Amino acid sequence: MTDALPPSPATPDERNRSIGRAFISHSTSNRIVGALDSIYGLQGSRHFGQIVAIQGTSHVGKSTALDFWMIRLAEQLGGITENLARNQERVNEAANVSYVTMMDGPQRIHPVIRIQIIGNPTFRALGDDTLRGLVRGRPDPWKNGGDLASALTNKLVAFRTKLVIYEDIQELAKVKGARANEAVVLLRALCKVARVEVAAVGTEGTFKILKSENETQKLVADWIELSPLAPPDFEKEKPGEFVTFLSKLKKKLLFPKESPLDEKQLALMLWSYCGGVIGEIKSLMQSATDTATRQGWDCIDRTALRKHLELKQKKFGRDNPFFLPGDE
Repeated sequence: MTDALPPSPATPDERNRSIGRAFISHSTSNRIVGALDSIYGLQGSRHFGQIVAIQGTSHVGKSTALDFWMIRLAEQLGGITENLARNQERVNEAANVSYVTMMDGPQRIHPVIRIQIIGNPTFRALGDDTLRGLVRGRPDPWKNGGDLASALTNKLVAFRTKLVIYEDIQELAKVKGARANEAVVLLRALCKVARVEVAAVGTEGTFKILKSENETQKLVADWIELSPLAPPDFEKEKPGEFVTFLSKLKKKLLFPKESPLDEKQLALMLWSYCGGVIGEIKSLMQSATDTATRQGWDCIDRTALRKHLELKQKKFGRDNPFFLPGDE
């Protein structure tokens, strides 16, 4: 690393966007994308819809893969992706929701809708969030769970929705007592009544939630469990997928000099830092990119990462995962 920054073709904002929005293909992302391709392609070919269950630790790449798949599908269909975030001013309007959107004349069509589960997700709360997301505001009043299921089915048919993605499905476990796990029944209703496909995505506890209701469990076509990437093994000809990921990631770092992320010493340090959780590495690279830009560094190497953690986290000496004896 040098202290002077040569002319760079990328602005600081461009560098941060390049990392933050980067989709890097690897085994985890490929499994998610493949599962979504399969279940979306099955829609309408059977009597009932089915569920694909995707479970993995936080930051393992689930949301990034969902984003990529939705953007790619929108491009294939000639549509767009849209995001509608709930905030305090709009808490009564809609859930945190994103769509694949197409237009058929004046009519909006949503082949895919994605709901982030928040709050107290009972059957009625989750169903109402889904309904508000579809209509982008307050739906017509409903009296009971049956009315809600009927209204939701009618809107899914009207918007020609094929796939509903629920993210953070493990949040259903927060409901205790008599209503524990009742929201799982909504997933069954979507498959059997609305006849759409469902992707249930979450962290640890997702499988347990889906297995808590026998009829819903029967609708699960695929159980996908995701794990962090294995540590690199430089004794082999190919040191492993983590190093391949680093080789792809370094190309997203828009600095004048190539960042040696995939070289043996630094690759091993990076794996020890994140335990193979790729989201942790992307977060580190995004924050380190900001520091490197401010400090005028020309790449992100071991020294840059050590100094970054010294500046931002006050980690010095052996407390710093990128420290080596002999460092000043």
